[in-house]
Amino acid sequence: MKAASLLFVALAATFAQPPAAWTPEYSLQVQTVSSVVPSPDGKLITLDQDGYLMLADPSPKGFKVAAKSKLLTNLSWTPPVLVGTRLYLRDRKTIMAVDLG
Repeated sequence: MKAASLLFVALAATFAQPPAAWTPEYSLQVQTVSSVVPSPDGKLITLDQDGYLMLADPSPKGFKVAAKSKLLTNLSWTPPVLVGTRLYLRDRKTIMAVDLG
């Protein structure tokens, strides 16, 4: 199995059964997330359908959003792509590259 497939399976397993310590706020946050990209430092980069890009710290003790910013204005269903330190995002009308380095 390829590394990307294993990563997807691991992420799917993580979100399929969230730990009991994760609060209802966690469910509310994850419910509209259209995609999740793991970052090299163990955080999760998430993009929700409303165009909010979030950086989150997942752990068995909880799911904490460390940063949140609205970057896109239209419906955003396309997963972001992380290439090196550049994150590519798009919605139905806009495409952008954000340098995270």
